[in-house]
Amino acid sequence: MEVRQMDTEIAIVGAGLAGLGMGAILMKKGIKNFVILEKAEAPGGTWRDNTYPGCQCDVPSHMYSFSFYPNPNWSRAFALQAEIYNYIEDFTQHFKLREKIKYNTEVTRALWDKRLRCWKLEIKNSNELRVKFLISAIGPLSYPQVPDFAGLESFKGATMHSATWDASVNLEGKSVAVIGTGASSIQIVPSIADKVAKLYVFQRTPAWILPRADRKYTAIDKLLFKYLPGYQRLVRWMMYFSREALVPSLTKHPERLKLLEFLAWQHLKARIKDPVLREKLKPTFTIGCKRILLSNEYYPALTKPNVTLVTDPISHFYSEGVELKDGQKINLDAVIFATGFKVTDHPGFAQIFNAQGLSLAEIWGKEGMSAYYGTMIPKFPNLFTILGPNTGLGHNSMIFMMEAQYNLITDVIKTVSRLEKSTAEPDESVVKLHNQELQKRLRRSVWVSGCASWYLDQKGNVPTMWPGFTWEFWFKTRRVNLRDLVIS
Repeated sequence: MEVRQMDTEIAIVGAGLAGLGMGAILMKKGIKNFVILEKAEAPGGTWRDNTYPGCQCDVPSHMYSFSFYPNPNWSRAFALQAEIYNYIEDFTQHFKLREKIKYNTEVTRALWDKRLRCWKLEIKNSNELRVKFLISAIGPLSYPQVPDFAGLESFKGATMHSATWDASVNLEGKSVAVIGTGASSIQIVPSIADKVAKLYVFQRTPAWILPRADRKYTAIDKLLFKYLPGYQRLVRWMMYFSREALVPSLTKHPERLKLLEFLAWQHLKARIKDPVLREKLKPTFTIGCKRILLSNEYYPALTKPNVTLVTDPISHFYSEGVELKDGQKINLDAVIFATGFKVTDHPGFAQIFNAQGLSLAEIWGKEGMSAYYGTMIPKFPNLFTILGPNTGLGHNSMIFMMEAQYNLITDVIKTVSRLEKSTAEPDESVVKLHNQELQKRLRRSVWVSGCASWYLDQKGNVPTMWPGFTWEFWFKTRRVNLRDLVIS
């Protein structure tokens, strides 16, 4: 599909779940003059890129799907990567989005042109594209983070990040290290433990882990989901409200999380009998301060004779492996970095410039990350960010937040058109007051209770998480408040 300059009204950057969902809503609203720009060769985003062994969603399948496109055929309560990717492909086909996606199209720079009142998009190895509205749907988990270990370049073995899994690397019978003990690590470790000769799991900080209430759906389950849509909606709403019940504890009363912490501790004690290993795996922070993890297999994997939990820090890499701070050397054939993503320092922020030539990264670097309900930013007209600042959750599905943002974005676009105007941006004073209120509420939350996490920025603020119920976010974004915007 050839896209000429100035011939499209809206550009969505990213064909992951966020961007595809936005495209589907635009189609449903009758707004068809848009294009989805995707740097890869296929849709899917996170669920296209993360193909590591054991990759599975930690949100129930019925919650991790769009409310306007339910899937009655989920095979289990918590879907695996391949099944979620198939759902994304079906979704893309159903809403006729394939003709809207331009693959192998990487946006390297976006600049607001004040004179022409449009966004100029520089495309790698292609012509410039001009659009009226720009929607960033690249997502917070799109740029892998690899720590800057001394001597890493000298290591002769294979290396890979969990989000860039190299299936050509044969791990059978090898000595392998998994660095990190977060959400991807606790899925990778059990999946490869029986295949490798020796597995070293490098832990900096232990995480609270709860059992995963997973099960396969029976044929009867699937028939009920398919032929009684109300039943599937009921299951979804039950899941939703049961998770919303955690909000007061996470955002206002962390002391109430003691019961959840007790359950996680019982889970640890039941599966790890060795008191020394158990002590190494016991977190010292309040549950919820860091991401709560779900797994039934991780703890048992750590008890296997060929698996070693390493808590001493890495001093440096050398050609054959790593040397620890205590001087111990560990020879390795391969290293897997399960070390997360660049979230508060997302490289995509440095590619978006306003009329004054200031990038989003520069402004947020000085003032801290903030946006109008995570969606609109002062001095960046006609720019929308899906899953922007303070839209993150510690308890429920991000799909709900995305759908709420879709309401706000489409309402702003249609309002600008209805009023025969050309630009819209949030009032700077409104966003400042909005962010002050958010940070005030977040000071009571579990996320500032004493641990170091990617939820926090360097100033100790929480620019990532939403400090309340998700239905509150939906209520406040269900339609645009014209008093909060500057429309010109």
